[in-house]
Amino acid sequence: MAYNDGVQLWTLILVSFGTWFLALMNFVAISLMVTLEMIKFFQAYFIQEDWMMYDEEKDLPASVQSSNLNEELGMIHYIFSDKTGTLTQNIMEFKMFSVGCLSYGKKNPEPQEYAPGVTNVNFDDPEFYAHYSNPKHTNY
Repeated sequence: MAYNDGVQLWTLILVSFGTWFLALMNFVAISLMVTLEMIKFFQAYFIQEDWMMYDEEKDLPASVQSSNLNEELGMIHYIFSDKTGTLTQNIMEFKMFSVGCLSYGKKNPEPQEYAPGVTNVNFDDPEFYAHYSNPKHTNY
């Protein structure tokens, strides 16, 4: 009889511990999430109040729009720069486009002069101008 009572006692202890563990596991996870969000909130406050992140030229302080900003700041691994050490410019140049199933333009066109004030356009394709001047063409 003592053996059966001991087995029943250990079974009861294990079931009680398992029930307690499963019940509290959800509470710990929820409280951990709340704690992490509170930490992110305070970090966002410190980012906004940091005087070293103030842009004097634009008279603009740092602005946090997302609580995940501080996690994204640590994701930068490399900064690419040219030989002089300044960041290169990203200038987009209009060279090609497609209409319907036809593609107009050349990958490496000859530089051309356009009207004053027109910049970043380097488009040249005689086929386009022929289709544009023909009202009967499907791509007119």
